[in-house]
Amino acid sequence: MGNAVLSRLSMLGVVFLGLSLPSLTYASEQQSDMASIKQEHCEEGNNIENTFCMSRELTDSDARLHVVYKTLVSALAKPRGLQRAQRAWIVFRDAECKFQNAAMHGGSAYTFSMDLCLMQLTEQRISALETVRPCNGCVEFKNEFYGTRKGFSLPERQRTPASGKL
Repeated sequence: MGNAVLSRLSMLGVVFLGLSLPSLTYASEQQSDMASIKQEHCEEGNNIENTFCMSRELTDSDARLHVVYKTLVSALAKPRGLQRAQRAWIVFRDAECKFQNAAMHGGSAYTFSMDLCLMQLTEQRISALETVRPCNGCVEFKNEFYGTRKGFSLPERQRTPASGKL
């Protein structure tokens, strides 16, 4: 059992990783694309304008995450796993951004930097959730989303910053 089983399990892990990388790379590219657009857009004014701008962008990202999450929860056959993962992810996101910005606490750029971090991680989560699709042997959707009956899709996303100007 020992080495032969471990070797096969290792090979399956490599195959799974190889199959996962394209979607993870795509999600990462989409996240960095939108997050970069939002960040660049909010670095055009003075400190107060930039802080308000980033706050609006974070609100916009949170709203998109909510839409994607609610759409997935309603489409999944067993949404409990996603619900648990999402609660854990929110705790992680908030703790990670507090950790990354601890040295700035009390400074004039703290709010902007915190909102930037939260927005970037939220965009990353959005992209990861947007790649979830019905398929055999992965996340199980309700029966209506398989075959030719009803396809699964997410609402289109506005590709401009929440503040309205590019």
